[in-house]
Amino acid sequence: MAFFKNQGAALSRSTFNTGIKFYPNSVKITREKSLEICKQIREALALKKMSFRGTFEKFDTNKDNMVSYAEFSRGLSSLVKLSQPVMEQIYALMDKNNIGLITYEQFLDVLRLQKIDKQTVQDNFDWETDIIQKIKNWIIKQRITVEEAFKCFDNDFDGQISKEDLKNSLVELLEVPPA
Repeated sequence: MAFFKNQGAALSRSTFNTGIKFYPNSVKITREKSLEICKQIREALALKKMSFRGTFEKFDTNKDNMVSYAEFSRGLSSLVKLSQPVMEQIYALMDKNNIGLITYEQFLDVLRLQKIDKQTVQDNFDWETDIIQKIKNWIIKQRITVEEAFKCFDNDFDGQISKEDLKNSLVELLEVPPA
């Protein structure tokens, strides 16, 4: 049965298929970017002398013949360094049924770049590099240390920069227009 394993024990929360997606599916990477990433993954597999089937089976840690995003990201991270948003988008391309689980065939289709039929929207992730450069330039212009800059970005002074802290700091300090 799909929702039970180990004599009826429920799947762990990280792999349970809920209506909530654990990866975004509103912004898609371009086909060109997908080609580039899949080539990078294939090259990493070739270096490690791993087959597509062997890779899928390694990723499928609970052996249910389906790979969740959690399994995919853990497995892929051990092969190649990709940013979290890129891994999420490659997984979203594989998850053609939008259920949060992929089959071997879906995994293979995308790695071979066959039948990618999801609509793609241009996003080359250059904005990340631009923001990082703006932060660096601001630190230099303010003549402050990295620690002092951290304190400026930590709006609620909890020792962490949350997404809300970062968003507010980018808008207020760096004058980046809000999304």
